Amino acid sequence: MKRRIVCCIVLTLAVTLVPQGQAATQCVHFTNFCDSLQVQTASGTSGTVVYGGWDWLCTMTYTDAQIAGIARGGHAVLTSRPTSPYLSAYTFIFDFNLHTNLFDLYATDGNSRILLQTNQPWTANNGACRADDSGRGSKPRTTPTS
Repeated sequence: MKRRIVCCIVLTLAVTLVPQGQAATQCVHFTNFCDSLQVQTASGTSGTVVYGGWDWLCTMTYTDAQIAGIARGGHAVLTSRPTSPYLSAYTFIFDFNLHTNLFDLYATDGNSRILLQTNQPWTANNGACRADDSGRGSKPRTTPTS
């Protein structure tokens, strides 16, 4: 009887703690820029939760600029605050149009909004981003360099 109870508890914990229906990683490529996003999605009460990292320096590093937001109604709005001494005052806001595959990028210091990019094309593919995806060296970044 004790074995049966222990097995039921273990099974219950496994079912509740293991993520259900977790989406696979996707790579979002900015057609005209070398940086990219590596994201995952999950169902949320207000839409689809999107989270991951932004390779904002075009170095294939997705850990120093986490990104998160919501996708619903044909748009995905994601925010990020990269770790950088010269950009530390800014939060970046991506507004992706999921129907036209165009995005706008804004920066804000909390007092004003600066439009950095507008109507820029993007694509996405399943799987993690690869070094040969980025166009490093041949394309600029979406953000200013200093």
